[in-house]
Amino acid sequence: MAGEGRALPVAPRPCPDERLSSWLARLADLYQVSLEELQEHVGWARPAAALDFEPGGTDLARIGQATAMPIERLLAMTFATAPPRVRALTRRADRYVCPECCAGEGPPPRLKAWAFAFAFWCPRHGRPLAGSERNGARVLGDEAAARRGAALIGAWAEGRESGPPGVGADFSLLLSPYREPAPPALWRDNLGENAHCLAGFVPECLIRCLT
Repeated sequence: MAGEGRALPVAPRPCPDERLSSWLARLADLYQVSLEELQEHVGWARPAAALDFEPGGTDLARIGQATAMPIERLLAMTFATAPPRVRALTRRADRYVCPECCAGEGPPPRLKAWAFAFAFWCPRHGRPLAGSERNGARVLGDEAAARRGAALIGAWAEGRESGPPGVGADFSLLLSPYREPAPPALWRDNLGENAHCLAGFVPECLIRCLT
């Protein structure tokens, strides 16, 4: 039978910028239970990963009651109040991590900043993020240009820039082969001899950033 916010004896505070689902997973590891077992004990309804994007008030209330965490703090650990462009450019799956953050024992914290489609460096350590495909920014040809481009795109997504990103340093970022080649797309056939430039880029992100 599901719980109704039953208090946990110990609930370590989340790391700065940690995702709600990440913190819940680390709490489950602390008590040596599965995330589903922790969910049943505390009594929230939706899968933990879904809470990152669509947190329900009842779910947050039960988690807050069990962990003595204010609902406002729990809400800040989600993307519910993020600007629409940030939400559109947020990876839902945990594909990239910081090797230094993951050096300790137990499941590492997953930061919200890592989920942004153009996040290549950990904001805590400045290290390139690593994933199962390639080692993030380590394969970028021009890291300085990539950092400038990522900053421009981030500012645009957060609404700190009124217009879309420019075509300079940020476009060099878009064309950098930091991912495995994406599946063929019909729109790429119209690029002619320049089509190879986009071979390593995720087309969905390119379309979203240039529209």
